[in-house]
Amino acid sequence: MKVLIDGKEVKCLNDVKVIYDGGYYDEDVNGKDVQVEPHLTVTHEGVILDNINEGEVFSTMAFDLDCMIELCK
Repeated sequence: MKVLIDGKEVKCLNDVKVIYDGGYYDEDVNGKDVQVEPHLTVTHEGVILDNINEGEVFSTMAFDLDCMIELCK
C-alpha cells in the first residue's frame, strides 16, 4: 500500500487513520442529533469508517478492497 501526505509518499507499516475534526451530527435510534467524530482507517484489506461519540463507536461501516473496486466501476 502506498500512502501520500500532501502529495509526498510516506512509509506505512500497517494502516492509516484519518480523524476529522469539527462537528458532524448524526441521528440516534430516537431521532436525536448526536455529535460524532468520523475516523477513517485504511488498511491493506480495505476501509473502515467509524463515527465516534464520547470515546465509543456510535456507528461503523466497512468496504473491503473488492467492494471498493466494484463501487468505482
